Amino acid sequence: MPDQNSLINLQYQFSIVNDLKIEIKKLKEKISDNSQIIETDQLMQPVTEKFHSLSVSKRQQETILGDLEANQKKLKEKMFDGSISNEKEFSAIEDEIKQNELKISKCQDSVLAILDESDKYENALDQANKKLTKLKNDKQIQDQIDTELIKKYESELAKEQVLLEMEIKNNDQISINLFNKIASQNSYIAVSEVNNDRCGACKILIPKSKINQIKENNDFVICDSCPVILCMKGK
Repeated sequence: MPDQNSLINLQYQFSIVNDLKIEIKKLKEKISDNSQIIETDQLMQPVTEKFHSLSVSKRQQETILGDLEANQKKLKEKMFDGSISNEKEFSAIEDEIKQNELKISKCQDSVLAILDESDKYENALDQANKKLTKLKNDKQIQDQIDTELIKKYESELAKEQVLLEMEIKNNDQISINLFNKIASQNSYIAVSEVNNDRCGACKILIPKSKINQIKENNDFVICDSCPVILCMKGK
């Protein structure tokens, strides 16, 4: 017949070990999870690309503006260097200067518009970089805390596993086999202590006939709802 006290103790110790393993696993997964940092970095990519694109456009417009201004200087110098021989040629140069002035003004407006937009993207990147840096720093600090916690839990786990092995030895092989089978299929819960004629796991009211079977302790009694091995202390 099953030793109900030993089974209750086994479940208690088994749960401690299992809970520690779960916590260690969660902490390791948390440490390896960089999704928030990756997501923030990915959100920055379009902004970074746009900023770089604006920088290229700015350089291109500045080059065009520089050429226009250099040409304008040459045209103005030509007007007064004595090389113009007639009024028609002078008028043509004058018209070219006016057209060039319009191009310069348009190009200057374009550069200013690019600078204004570029400033907005630069500010957005600055804020995003600050956020990313904070995320990385915070995660580094939290990872250190979690790493220390893992070491603590692993130390506790080693001690609790020794106690679990002792509880396993206190039970016969038939009990252990049934325990392992139910635990693997029932979220690691294989044994439940009866409280006020109710299953301690699912809280369902246990029929009187089964209560009597548990008290008689002639065989394993399984809950009709969970299922788990139903036990009473002292049996």
